[in-house]
Amino acid sequence: MRPLPERYLPGALLLAILGIACFFIFFRLGQPDSLTDEAEIAFRSVGYLDFLATPDQTTPWEWFASPPGWVSWSFHDHPPLVFFLEHLLMNVFGDSLVVVRLPFAIFGFLSLLLLYAVARQLADWQTGALAVALLASCSYFLWISRIGLQEIVVIFFTLLAVYLAQRAVSQPWWLLVWGMVIGLGLLTKYTALAALVISMLYWRYFWPAVFRSRFLYAGLSITVVLFLPVIAYNIAMFSRVGHFDVQIASLLGQATPEWSVLPGKDIGSLRHRFATLYAAIQQGSSPIFFGLATLSVLALAYRWLQQRIEKTDARTTSFLLVVFIFYQLLLLLIGPSVRFWTMALPWLTLMTAVSIRQLQESLPPLGRRL
Repeated sequence: MRPLPERYLPGALLLAILGIACFFIFFRLGQPDSLTDEAEIAFRSVGYLDFLATPDQTTPWEWFASPPGWVSWSFHDHPPLVFFLEHLLMNVFGDSLVVVRLPFAIFGFLSLLLLYAVARQLADWQTGALAVALLASCSYFLWISRIGLQEIVVIFFTLLAVYLAQRAVSQPWWLLVWGMVIGLGLLTKYTALAALVISMLYWRYFWPAVFRSRFLYAGLSITVVLFLPVIAYNIAMFSRVGHFDVQIASLLGQATPEWSVLPGKDIGSLRHRFATLYAAIQQGSSPIFFGLATLSVLALAYRWLQQRIEKTDARTTSFLLVVFIFYQLLLLLIGPSVRFWTMALPWLTLMTAVSIRQLQESLPPLGRRL
């Protein structure tokens, strides 16, 4: 048998990895029972109505004898995009668990492709293939891709935004599309603000001139326009009841007499969050994955220090380390639960892939080939 030409190797390897990932993500997608917030998100998406049927967490639809128009612009605990997407699909294909979960599984699969594209631009195709292989075999990533929670959509929009930020370096008009993606991410969940932060961090190291580009501010204007319904919803809510929606009110510590119970908002003290920061990711990860990721972060920090001392190009290591620190701060702010940790997984696997590639390049020829 003739060996595969070298120019076809990246595509063949990526296809093999993605084929295995397809099996992990899509196989028996509708079999497990609906769990956690997946059920209530799907329940409200059927009729696209913000109602939970509980006296402990009422919604604006129940606060007024005649609900004002603004109550349909968003939902009291999340922006509306995921609810609208599920509502649309269930109207077309019916209300089943497969239909509920299928868009999230597709977002998970597309996130693997985007991780490859981001890693290839940041390093090389081998790093991209390795990062995708690591992420596609991570149990937490597979779980978040197979359940109807917003985090996998946030992961998708974050990776897409960073990929567009990379493309914009050579073609600045991509910033207009980037602004639209940021807006759609924020319409999914507020934590999609990470896409904006990471894009800015990337430009800080690789394209500082972007902050003088008119395309950037045009793109941000598109973001604001797309996000206007949620802004108007919160302004109207504050004017009528004196607080914002669940997420913003909880962050600001506002009194919310309409919501006597808010599941997931009791995240403990800052000391407790710091003490449990890595517990969730450690408990559900294999010892090999957790150990490899931990060693890779330490190796990347050592590599950064070495590059600074030798005054060589440290942009890639600096960018990845700052992104990692950003996610630790974000998790300390919102609580280090498993579903939130998943948003950092693509970057953790990318750091691991970069560290392995740097180790490989430092080996003699025989070890490098192995």
